[in-house]
Amino acid sequence: MDPVAAGTATDGCQVTLTGRLAPLGGVAAIRFSDRHGTRSARALVDVPTPFQPACSVLVVCPPTPAFVAPLEQIGVGGQVCVAGWLRSGSDDGGGETAQLIARAITVPAAGTPEGSHVAAIGSIEGVPRFGRHPAHPATVLALVTLRVAEAAPLLLLHRLPCIVPRAHPAAPALLRPGNQVAISGWIERVRIPLSADRQAAARDAILAEHQRRSAVGSTEQRATLERRTAAALRRSAVHDRTRIIVGAAVLLDGAPLAARAAARQPRGRPPTPD
Repeated sequence: MDPVAAGTATDGCQVTLTGRLAPLGGVAAIRFSDRHGTRSARALVDVPTPFQPACSVLVVCPPTPAFVAPLEQIGVGGQVCVAGWLRSGSDDGGGETAQLIARAITVPAAGTPEGSHVAAIGSIEGVPRFGRHPAHPATVLALVTLRVAEAAPLLLLHRLPCIVPRAHPAAPALLRPGNQVAISGWIERVRIPLSADRQAAARDAILAEHQRRSAVGSTEQRATLERRTAAALRRSAVHDRTRIIVGAAVLLDGAPLAARAAARQPRGRPPTPD
């Protein structure tokens, strides 16, 4: 889907997407989780983005029939429509990312085009970083954090990762910390290699936890622990990050900043006026 005019979000970061259910944890379309004492259902939806033919977006929803029944009806490979919002969260390894929280899951009408649309209003936080997309290394990207407010029912603040091509017309509005912007674009989930230091720290923590837990439990419990440890070690080299690809931006307050000037700013210091 092409992004519509920015400025349509009034509460949090609103997302709609249509894609195909992908297997999660084997061949099933749904996995149930009890992380942090809260039970939830999770599903993967393959959706196209401007940089990838398809990426697998993780969807989190309540484990109630209103959400689970459509997923079971659709099944792996079937087309699904999800409406919800992005919130700050963490991945299975504890790394920061964004989570797509479903508000509704439905079966789309036949012929519905696949894609996503994201709309949000917020402020730019921190100095931008520059890098390249793992699936599209020819394009230089600016990586920024959008601070978004959500009233649900208390006022919650979320820090959502966003990317925009450095040469994109929307980039100058997003490169100055403190700018108030309205954005629209697409959702993506991308696998990013971690630095050697972070990989080593993650491996050490995983192995220490394995050693602590392997001293107790039955043979079956220890076998389960071995499988989980092996899976955690495989994940320790990468970080699956959900973020926003910005396709349009409206500067609501502040001033644009050229990419060259933004790149000269030290981390932790706000840019000087032009």
